[in-house]
Formats: sequence, structure tokens, C-alpha cells
Amino acid sequence: MIKKILLFLIPIILSCAEDRAKSFLNHLPKMEEVSFYLPGKTSTDSIINYISNYTLMEYNSLIADVFIAITLAEETDPAGEEIDKIVWGPIKWSGYLYRLWVEKKEGFYSFIIDMAFDIAKPTFYPVLRGEADGEFSFTIDLKNLHNLDSAKYPDGETLFVQFHPDGVTGFAKYFSYLYPSHGDKKAGYINGSFYFLNLRKEERKCISFERNWDYKSEIPYLMEKVHIEACWTIDGVGEGRAVFSQGELEKEEEVLECWDKEGNLIYKRLDGEEQGNEKECPFRGSS
Repeated sequence: MIKKILLFLIPIILSCAEDRAKSFLNHLPKMEEVSFYLPGKTSTDSIINYISNYTLMEYNSLIADVFIAITLAEETDPAGEEIDKIVWGPIKWSGYLYRLWVEKKEGFYSFIIDMAFDIAKPTFYPVLRGEADGEFSFTIDLKNLHNLDSAKYPDGETLFVQFHPDGVTGFAKYFSYLYPSHGDKKAGYINGSFYFLNLRKEERKCISFERNWDYKSEIPYLMEKVHIEACWTIDGVGEGRAVFSQGELEKEEEVLECWDKEGNLIYKRLDGEEQGNEKECPFRGSS
């Protein structure tokens, strides 16, 4: 009789643990929520379109590397749990080990992701700390990622990202995901703030950021600073403004561009010289 009762209780206990783990995970941001994609295609025909897409590629690649921990946890049973705490891992994926720590606090959930190489005695580096309460924010420790794998992650400081009903704001201190060995040779560190926005009512996506870029290439490794503000329609047509300074430039250069959904240039204005038809720009005067 006792044996039958135990056999009956075991599935219930396991089910309660699974439900509790799922409840914790349901409060955390998913990879698709923390990624940001622009409509249309990228093209070197428009330098603003190209640099913007390249910058978001770096951001999304870094996000995918770190937030895979939550995806893996959804497919794995917790390794341990207390009343208001659960930990998943170590979970092996792509040569790394991931752990996810979640704690339920009053009014919100805090979470930590750490990573290590898949070796016999791994050293774990905490690479992300975040909070979720319907909206969510997190900080990626770029220096710890560099300490974990200096060949893949350049040295940096932090990337802070905060999500809200209208979009996402991010602030980065000296980070680039692929620079210099695997990415575009013209790309330097992102050294300022990001602002990504999905304006659902106006059906547009916008981005603003500052970074280094080899805009003038006569002197190797001397990069210019660029500040970009750009917007895209849901169809992928866009327009933007870029201001290049420092580096090889004696004075600022302002570039205005518009492009079609294939990323091909519609209009460009530089130093008073115009190319194309400004009237075809989607947001002229409002971006």
C-alpha cells in the first residue's frame, strides 16, 4: 500500500517542480524579446544603412551568446532549488557551460547568467545580471566575457539594456562583438549610447547610436567617430543622418541618406551636393 502511495506521489512532486521552474522562467525575457531587427535589407550602397545594420548584428550576436542560457534552461530540469531560488546548469552548449540563477523577490525576479569553458575544472564568470517585473533590464559584463574568452570577446566595460512598452534603450561602454579579427575591418568599438525604438502606432523602427568607424581610410587604424540617427518603415524603406568627426577629418561631415527596401540609395546629401530625389524619402523632415 505504501509503495503504491509513493508511486502515486512521485509524479505529483515532479510535476510541481516542473510547474515551479516554468513559472520562474515565464518571468524572464526570451531571446526574441531582447533581440532587435530592422526591416528591409542592408547594402553598402548606403553607409548609414550598412553601419546601422552592422551595429545591430553585433548587438544581436552578443545577446544570442548570452541569452541562450534561458533557452537551454527551458529544455532542462533545475539542478537545485530553495523556497524562492532556482538554479539551472551547468548546461553544455557550443563549447561553453552555462548556469542560470533566478531568485523571486518582492515584486520582481532577479537573474544571473554565468559561463565557463567546457573543461574538467571550469572557472565560471558572471556575465549578466538582470531584473524582470513585466518590463526588464539587464547588464552584460563585457570585461568578464573578455576574461572568459579573450579570442572571441574584445575587452570592454558594460552593456546596459532596459526594455519598456515603446521599445528599448541601451548604453554601452567600449564594446564590439567581432572587432577586429572577424568583423568588418572598418568597424571599431561602439563607444556611446544606443537607442532602439519600435513605434508601433507610426509603424516605424528607429535607432540612434555612436561608434567608431574607418570612414576615411588613408591612415590605417585611425578611425572616425560617427553619430547616426535613422528610421525604417515596416517595408524596409528608410532614411537617416550621420555626423562623422575626429580621426582624419579636420571638420565634421554630415551625411543625409534615404534607401529603398533593398538598401539601395534613393537620395544622398553631403557637403551641399545632392544625389537622387529627396521627395522619395519616407520621413523627410520627421526623422
